This record gives sequence, structure tokens and C-alpha cells, in this order.
Amino acid sequence: MTDTLMSILGIALAVLVMFIIPTIAIAGEYDEIAQTTVEVAVADFVNTIAEKGKITEFDYNELIQKISATGNSFDVQIELQVMDDNPERKTVTTSQTLNEKGENLQYSVYTQDITDKIREKITNDEEGEYNLKKDDYIIVTVKNTNITIGTAFKNFFYRIVGKDAYVIGTSSSALVTNSGAEEIATGTSGEEAPKPDPISKTITLYIRNTKTVSSNIIFVIDVTGSMSSSADANGYSSRINMVKENVKDFLNSVELPETSSNENTRVDVIRFGTISEIMTGNGINTQSALSTFLSGTYNQNINASDGRFSAYENYDLGLEDALTCVRRNKTINSKKNLVIVITDGQSAYNSQYCISHNGNMSEYAQKLITQEGAIVYAVGVGKQTSTAVLNSMVLDPSKYVTKIYDTGTESQRLDSLLTEIKSEIISDEQRTVTSVDGKILLQDLTTISASNPLRITITGPITQEFVVTRETDSLLEKDGDGNFWLVLQSLALRVGGVEMLEDVNVGIHY
Repeated sequence: MTDTLMSILGIALAVLVMFIIPTIAIAGEYDEIAQTTVEVAVADFVNTIAEKGKITEFDYNELIQKISATGNSFDVQIELQVMDDNPERKTVTTSQTLNEKGENLQYSVYTQDITDKIREKITNDEEGEYNLKKDDYIIVTVKNTNITIGTAFKNFFYRIVGKDAYVIGTSSSALVTNSGAEEIATGTSGEEAPKPDPISKTITLYIRNTKTVSSNIIFVIDVTGSMSSSADANGYSSRINMVKENVKDFLNSVELPETSSNENTRVDVIRFGTISEIMTGNGINTQSALSTFLSGTYNQNINASDGRFSAYENYDLGLEDALTCVRRNKTINSKKNLVIVITDGQSAYNSQYCISHNGNMSEYAQKLITQEGAIVYAVGVGKQTSTAVLNSMVLDPSKYVTKIYDTGTESQRLDSLLTEIKSEIISDEQRTVTSVDGKILLQDLTTISASNPLRITITGPITQEFVVTRETDSLLEKDGDGNFWLVLQSLALRVGGVEMLEDVNVGIHY
């Protein structure tokens, strides 16, 4: 009997450990994610109302969509504490009783009245919005009405220990800073209510220019006879044509200045096989020189039919020329050096011309990386390329070695790989701008989305970051010409006031 009881207890314990506890943990994580989502959505909704001075159908529906995306149902309660500046008129006062004549008192309006008013306006072909006044106060409270699995577990536990039931919910409030409609100030004769003075501030813009790169670039391209074989990817007639066109597109996407300078990015192309050749002389550092090279020498000589190169891949010679370019660049500018080796070499080509295949970096690869600090990528064109050869050129094969073909689980294209590599060396163009009428023009910004967000970094007495993913965010205005402007009054509200904004540094990244 005792053994049977112990067996039952053991099984119960095993079920608890293997199934129930993990289920409780996962359910709790889902509730935590939902809680965070609700908190952010409600805070954004309240801040938007405070800045706009109005509750719109669009903003209310957006709040409902965001919180409903958690898979839960919610009760949304809005309380608007309205500043009543004319006590003599009759009002429905639900929170306070009006006192003596002349006092400014508050009365509350709740969710049903607000949504009814919005629906009434829509019925009358008016804008679906409920206007507020400056100094009104908005309070939004949200709680879930369904019982999640995580909630059920927590409620059971809370009943045991005597706590209140657990819910997903939050509350947020804010003072309204702008009137939603044109208002006439009390006691004046038709004068508009005073508006806040425009905020004057200098801000730094960091603009991500996809054509501006921060590294010198050196391509080391295999032009041996095997590169004339059919390409594994993209429908090109040969591997060399695929490489030639993709590298050319990459270099055409790099924007060099027209005036030669030591600080300009330098571009080099090396072709190698049995022998090796630096095709770019002392390096190319102007746009016109790059265009001339790509339409002339490059087009003529990147092929797999030159008998001087076609027999074997002498990787050491190609890497030695790359090392020569890197050392020359280091005497000219302080930029990083990026080396991209592209080959279809196989380990069967084990001859005096080939790099050793013992898994160690060759002498020249060692010097390139460890002594000169270059970044080296090794790209194999086709499945037959020796992994050992590629690995022996780089410091971290998991990061810097790629094989190019578009079948199977290792699908990859050379053009997309080069785009990824380029994204690692794009530099931000930095501009310092001063506000105009309290707004900052976001130069060259054409779109804002989750995949192309606007980041606002605040440093100084406080450190904060705001990520803007939609064009309708209250921090932004869009003019008739399609230009985006950052509204400093809205930003001041986010950071805690105009005085706080004056004390911090603001950086805009896009």
C-alpha cells in the first residue's frame, strides 16, 4: 500500500514538474507581454490626446486594435475632467458641485458620453472627434474582462495567500496642453487664447546615407578557368559573369566625392589565379575615376579566359596583394579596411599554388587580420567550393564565410550578401540644424515605418530613446510638400517639460 501511494505521489510530482510548472511559466510570460503592450498603447493614447487636445475616432480605434491584438478582451474607461470656466451656465456636474460665481471648477465626462458625441458628429458628416481644452485632465483605465490561463493560475495562488485577483491592466493620465478647437479666452473680446512660444533649439541629425561607406573596400576575385562554369544562382551564364555584375552593382552603389582627398574611401579590385594583379593602381577615391574603371579596365579584365591566370588559385598571391593595399591605405587614412575574397576553389586543387588546407589561416591572411586589423569575408561560389579553403582565410568562419547558391537550406544570393556586408559599413551623415517656429525639418526623410523607424535619443541630465514607427505620431507634422517636421512642443511633453528639453542633447537617427 505504501509503495502504491509513493508511486502515485511520484507520478503526480513528475506531472507537476514536466507539464504544469512549464505551462504556468509560459502562461505567465504571455500575460507579461500583454501587460507591456497594454501599458505602452494606453500611454501613447493618453499622450496623443494631451498633445492634440482632442479624442478622435481614429486614435480610439487604434487603441482598441493594439490592446485587442494581445488576444484578450478589455474594458476601457475614459474620464475627462473638464475645466468649467463659466459656472453661471447650466452644466451636468457629475464629480463636483459648482460653488460661488467666478470660480473655475471641474466636472467629469465619461466614456459613454464621449463616444456618443463622436458617433453623433460622424452621423452629421463631421469629423469624428471630441474636442478638449487646455488644462483639462484625461484619465484612461484599461482592464481585461476575460480570464487568461496565467490569470487563472495567479488568481488561485492569490486566493490562497489573501491578495487581490490578478488582472492585465493599466491606468494613465495627463494634463491637456493644447485646445482641440479654436477657443476664445474667457473675459476677452474676441482675442485668441495665447499660444506657447515656439521652442528654439539646435539638434543633431544623423542621416543614414546608403551610399556613404566608412571603410576602404578591396575585392579579391578568382578569375581561373573554372569560374567560366555555369552559375549556381540567378540565371547567369557563368560564375564569373554573376560575380562581375554583382560586384559592379555593389561598387556603383558606393558614392565617392568628385574631389580627391586622403580621407575619401578608397576602392581596389584584385584579380587572381595562377598570378595576381592589383587592377586599381594606387586605389580609386573619386566618383569619376570609379566610373571610368568600371566601364573600362574592370569590364575588360574580369573574365576567366586569360591564360596567365586560368590554371590554379594562388590564394597567397591574391591575399598578398590585398595586404599591400591595406598597408598603403593605412598610410593614407584612418578608415577600416574591408577585404572580400570571392572564389570557387576546391580542395582537390592541392598544389604549390594553393593555400594550405590544414584549417589554419595562411601567412598573408594572418597578417591581414591580426596585424593590420582588416575585416575579411570569404565567399564561395557554388557548392563545390572548399569550406576548408574559405575557413582558412578568416578569423571567425561562422560570421565571415558564405557559400553562394540558391537551392536547398543554405540558399544565398551574391547580390543580397553584398548588400548585407555594405549595411555593416554605412556611415551616418551628421548635420546640425536649428528649429524653425518650434519645429525641426527632418531633411531627406521620405518614409517612416516599423522597418524604417525614426529614433530620437535624449542624453544629458536624463537618458531616453523614442522610436517612431508611424507617420501619424504626434511628434511629427507633414507639410504639403511631403516633408516631415519634428514638433519640439510635443517632444518637450514627452521628456517632462520645456525646461527639461532645454537641458538635454537631442539626436535624430534615420
